[in-house]
Amino acid sequence: MVAPLDEMAALLKFTNYPWNKILRTAHFRETGLRFGATKVNNDILGHWYSLLFARRVLLGSQVICTHIVYRGGQNLTNRFSADRLQMFDALDETYDLLLAHPALRRRFVHHFWGLCATLAQWGRRRVDAGHRLEFESRYRDLISRMEIEDFARMRLVQAPQIADRFVKELVG
Repeated sequence: MVAPLDEMAALLKFTNYPWNKILRTAHFRETGLRFGATKVNNDILGHWYSLLFARRVLLGSQVICTHIVYRGGQNLTNRFSADRLQMFDALDETYDLLLAHPALRRRFVHHFWGLCATLAQWGRRRVDAGHRLEFESRYRDLISRMEIEDFARMRLVQAPQIADRFVKELVG
């Protein structure tokens, strides 16, 4: 299936790995594709860049690459310490990208906030006990960056369930 991102926007919330994409190099040199500055989750920004600035997206089912994560292995996925808090730096970088492109932000920001909610839920189960309070504080700080007009559009039209989730997160 080949379509513009508007028809496949749910992919923005999908796995943020760089290895599940094939990109036209010239196009992304022109658009400035880059990955984040963090050690953990640096691929979130690259994933969003690759989809937001794609002329069209081809979604296929053929396996072109595999990625194996061994439980207890030394890869970044298995880090549960303060490294896991870099997820919020990666999300801040990605939100900055959306803020710099208002038209894209209006169309896709609810997918970004949906991704944030999903990653926070995933991260809570993986951060060690000594960093849980900081994790929750960083998450609240990220949510507080949400533009009120984006929240209103999300609450009224695009994704009310996600907006409600953030209200519950903040109010408790």
